[in-house]
Amino acid sequence: MVGGTAEALGLLAAVALTVLVARQRRRAMVAPMLAAAAMLGTLLAYWFGNRPVNALIVGWTPDTLPADWSAYRATWETAHAISAGLAAVAFAALLALLWSPVAGARRTPAIPGPPGR
Repeated sequence: MVGGTAEALGLLAAVALTVLVARQRRRAMVAPMLAAAAMLGTLLAYWFGNRPVNALIVGWTPDTLPADWSAYRATWETAHAISAGLAAVAFAALLALLWSPVAGARRTPAIPGPPGR
């Protein structure tokens, strides 16, 4: 339950950040929009990939394990990998925003930019 809540909050935060950044500079809103889309993707991967498999396997016992159980595991692992990849995309997009020059922002010695800027 914690993971789903964190992903939903991450989606809401990315949408809010998109709105805030859009007021400053339209081009800069691409990164938080990408992060929001990726966070939505993590939720969809869970909802349509992991959740159905979880619902099926909850009642399995060693005696009732189907012969094709490895197909269910592969489906679950694929959905989980997609979700993890999308979360990494969201994180990278927000890092790109953090390191980009946003309108009106000035780097100070306390908040240095990337080397060469």
